[in-house]
Amino acid sequence: MKIATLKYVILCLLGLMLCSFSCSESEDFVIRDFSPIEMKMYVMNEEGYNLLDENTENNLLGNAIKAINNGAAYYLDTSTVEEEKEPVSRALHATFYGLKLMKDRDGQPYVCFGEFDGARNFDNEIITLDWGDGTYNTVTFDSRVSWQKSEPIIHRYFYLDKELVNNTMTLYKRK
Repeated sequence: MKIATLKYVILCLLGLMLCSFSCSESEDFVIRDFSPIEMKMYVMNEEGYNLLDENTENNLLGNAIKAINNGAAYYLDTSTVEEEKEPVSRALHATFYGLKLMKDRDGQPYVCFGEFDGARNFDNEIITLDWGDGTYNTVTFDSRVSWQKSEPIIHRYFYLDKELVNNTMTLYKRK
């Protein structure tokens, strides 16, 4: 009986020692979640009125507005207008929805195109905006993730008609 107890104690000690060796060498596991990329654009006339607002005279909403990316056309659906909301969770999964009409927290409408995977590298990604009135604009973006001492550094640049801009963009259309 004493030998069986001694064997049991030795096996338990051996198991604890093996566990302590394997646990001490493990590293913390970190999941990186990169914010999705989407283009936000307000469209204003020369007087500063929002051309995506149904109450603005000569607005663009009756036009067949579309975004063209990689040979595919995405038409703006104006039947529903989403309002900006706070994210429900911290998980940031990119969901590509094409071109949609949104309203910011102040109730101002804008067009939004995306979402693109924020962890992926993009080089000169081109989106052509056809406003349905014979005018076009080009939005281009670059996005790269580099690493320095196991920390990500995100480099994102947005261009409107070849000029460096911030994302959110404002385009002023002339008559």
